[in-house]
This record gives sequence, structure tokens and C-alpha cells, in this order.
Amino acid sequence: MERYKQRVFGQKRGSCLKTCVACILDIPMSKVPNFNAYGSGWWGVLWRWFKKQGYSVLVPAYDKKLVPKNKPYIVTGISPRGNFMHAVIYKNFKPYHDPHPDNTFIEGSPLYIYVIKKLKNNV
Repeated sequence: MERYKQRVFGQKRGSCLKTCVACILDIPMSKVPNFNAYGSGWWGVLWRWFKKQGYSVLVPAYDKKLVPKNKPYIVTGISPRGNFMHAVIYKNFKPYHDPHPDNTFIEGSPLYIYVIKKLKNNV
């Protein structure tokens, strides 16, 4: 997994999620849209983009049975730089990679988990 660092910063426009996706899929950042740039429609853009790439995103409750062992996944939580969300990569329920250059991850426990799954038959 390439450990990219985000290039766009700030609430509602930062590229932390885009960077996490590029890292986990091990693809160039130029191939991933900045989902935050789509405002409140970011989730639909994310789902459609993943499906087009042959992936799905599972958003399980923080349940160890649903989170893959020894594989990275994305978590979001409150940024240590302000009262807004930040996306980072965890592995085995521990911080693994922060796309922000200061490497401070998130404040407290993760609020959401995003597990990327390869679709069968690319449907």
C-alpha cells in the first residue's frame, strides 16, 4: 500500500478521504475524485465511483466480526485540527496511516468505518 499524503486541506474540501481510497486501492491519487468537493452529494458520488471501479463500500457498525483482519480500512472521526470530520486508515482496530502531514489521526474513537470490498462479477 502506497502511503500518500493529502494535498487539499480544510473543512468540506479536504482530500483526506480521496487519499485514503488511493492508498487502500494502491492507485494514483489522480485516479480518485475528491469526494468532499461534491458537498452533500459526496456519498452518492463515492458509491457510483466505487461501483464503476468494481468495488463496494461496507459501512458496518464498529463490530470486529465485520472488519477484515490484517487489511486496511478507512475510519472517520473528529479532526484534531477543528470540529470537522477527518478520514484515516486503520488496520486491526489500530491507527495505521494518517493522510494529513501532521500524523495526528483523529480525536477519540472512530465514528464510522468504511470497508472496501471487491465486487464479484463486477456487478
